[in-house]
Amino acid sequence: MNNITTATDASSAPIQSLSTVNELSPSVSRRQRTVDNEGYELVQRPKRKRKPVVGSKAVPLNLRSLQPVSRQKTLFVSRLPPDATAEDLMEYIEQVFGGKASCTKIVSGQFHSSFKVTVDTPRSFLLFKNNQWPEGVYVRHYYVHGS
Repeated sequence: MNNITTATDASSAPIQSLSTVNELSPSVSRRQRTVDNEGYELVQRPKRKRKPVVGSKAVPLNLRSLQPVSRQKTLFVSRLPPDATAEDLMEYIEQVFGGKASCTKIVSGQFHSSFKVTVDTPRSFLLFKNNQWPEGVYVRHYYVHGS
């Protein structure tokens, strides 16, 4: 059971459009189908979106205007030894991630210590890679409760 509607285009003859599609091919159902007066079927596939390109090549330091923009990320870092200090953690982050960091000790228990860490680095994608952190350290985004 097909409902046929007729539309006219200024440059061609009337076009008949089918409102239902052939049940034999489910892939055809996602396409727009039209039939002209001569019985030819015009099939138009949806346009595919192109994926954006994100560069990864390092830029020489003398080209300052092309240097990547630093993104500030706030992390919750936990499961460090109880005697870990904010200064040690800042030094580690600056060496590994190549950016400035500020650390605040949140909890220091009998078995572990936790920190709120704010990192300003152009390589923020590395912050959540497990091979960048010492073994057993727990890292996630820092969430403020109630906001």
